[in-house]
Amino acid sequence: MRYKLLGIASIALLLFAAALATLFYNDVTSRPQAEAMSDTEVVSKSYDYAQNEFTTDLPLVLVETMDGAGIEGTDPLWCNVFVINHENGANNAQDAADMTISATIRIRGNSSATFRKKSYRIECYKSLYDTDEKNVPLLGMAAESDWVLHAPYLDRSQVRNHLMYSVSREIMHWASDSRFVELYINGNYAGIYVLLESVKASPNRVALADYSLQTGETPYILQSDRWGSEQNPLNDFGMLAGYESYPLTIKYPSVLKITENEREWITNDISEIQRVLYSDYFDDPVRGYAAYIDVESFVEYFLINEFSMSIDAGYWSTFYYKDLSGKLHAGPVWDFDNTFDNYVGEKLEPDAFHVVNNAIFARLMQDRAFVDAVCKKWRELRTTALSDASLLMKIEADVLYLGDAIDRNFALYPHSLEFNMLDRDDDADQIHSYEQAINQLMTCLVARGRFMDDHIEALYSYCIN
Repeated sequence: MRYKLLGIASIALLLFAAALATLFYNDVTSRPQAEAMSDTEVVSKSYDYAQNEFTTDLPLVLVETMDGAGIEGTDPLWCNVFVINHENGANNAQDAADMTISATIRIRGNSSATFRKKSYRIECYKSLYDTDEKNVPLLGMAAESDWVLHAPYLDRSQVRNHLMYSVSREIMHWASDSRFVELYINGNYAGIYVLLESVKASPNRVALADYSLQTGETPYILQSDRWGSEQNPLNDFGMLAGYESYPLTIKYPSVLKITENEREWITNDISEIQRVLYSDYFDDPVRGYAAYIDVESFVEYFLINEFSMSIDAGYWSTFYYKDLSGKLHAGPVWDFDNTFDNYVGEKLEPDAFHVVNNAIFARLMQDRAFVDAVCKKWRELRTTALSDASLLMKIEADVLYLGDAIDRNFALYPHSLEFNMLDRDDDADQIHSYEQAINQLMTCLVARGRFMDDHIEALYSYCIN
């Protein structure tokens, strides 16, 4: 099989990727700037890290909560965060920290909050117990106060999120930047994590105007997610008319700062867009949806999620944003744990479309002009960010960069390779080694691209005009 040549066992590709990985991570994974550390409060670590000492090329993040309190829920706990990220890449938890941060930490996620390997949300402050947040340039990423420590648990390859955020940054106006790290919590090793930028309105993230008008007109970020996670939900036309399966909630302005005028204006604005989208003239180039939404962003969002087989896209972990002037944008993209046939309870074949009938995209696909844009963009991306060569090289580079951290991670979570984590009937679908995980991802990715190359024009069958 040709696919086997693309697997982890290809020595020539590994050697080539090793050189590229070294160049890539030495160049892209920038180190903290000296000026950013000049006003850092000097705090000593509270734990002896010699008991599980190792040296790693990955940056180390050491979280120490006050009085060693366990992180058990969504209530934020005060903590010190120590970042060790030396220029030579030889990082050891006993080393002096290159950056020390006062912060709060809490568990984040919905279903992922039940995993043995938890994901966390970190917010940085000027000092402990302060109310003023502090923007910090973690690991060379743009300075901000809010960060996510994502736990690749369901994804045994460990690389899906880092891969797809990296690809999305090449395609979309903005997508989260990310870095691999190894995490300690209160002196205990916690495994491989992906430190990434959270979705928020900020000049360095989703850049929106920082003011509203007296009429209530305001920039906004909306999120669609599962029932039970809604905060500040909208009673918009799409929900009332039955076009939405899951509520849209206002992520920005925050629930603590939004005014009633702003809430009313956002409700009316998104409802107007929905009314046009589901009207008889939705495909009119002047009066239809194209006058209200940034079509290119919806095309890009659709292709990233359709290619990666992100079956929840449009329903869960889905964002939209709009500035004071301009149109509604799709994105940023979020959460790739379940992609490339890694969906719990259901096997997803690479030779089928999985997002085309989801939520707003089911309506957009009924317009020939939208499908025209999708097909044209797909052909373009297959020669650039979504080419097999580019994607496989990224995966190989990530695997080589993670190195011995893979063994440390699975020594801590061996059960993730020992039982039916995807809850499927066929044992042939199960992953019982890291090599299997990487080969499954690479094989599925190549097959997926080939299917979409051969069948992208089949999307015209969804058009009604």
